Amino acid sequence: MDSFWEPDIDPTIQRMRHEAYIQRRHDLIHMVRGERQKVINQEAEMVDAFASGGKSKLTAEDILKEQEAQGATLIENEKKRIQKLQRRQQKELESMLEYEIARAQREVSFFIFFFQFTHHQNRRR
Repeated sequence: MDSFWEPDIDPTIQRMRHEAYIQRRHDLIHMVRGERQKVINQEAEMVDAFASGGKSKLTAEDILKEQEAQGATLIENEKKRIQKLQRRQQKELESMLEYEIARAQREVSFFIFFFQFTHHQNRRR
């Protein structure tokens, strides 16, 4: 979790980033293991078909097309994930900006009040 530390970052945000990273890592590992098992099963089917002397249900072209389709799906899923992440980051930036603007406005209001108060006190003397 220390690798997500940055100066001036809230520990809650640091923890959220770490948890999101761990979840994404877990999802990717799960997906990769599933894809690996599919490839192993396809290879086993081809070996069985070859060993039995029959023709394989899937040709090399069919397997290639299927893998390309799966790759395209993975790419699309990754694009969607990145777009979602960008929307979330944009929303976070807007929220931080709103907070900073409100804080600056409070500071300006305080300084105006302080100036008016001291000016009023100096006139009374």
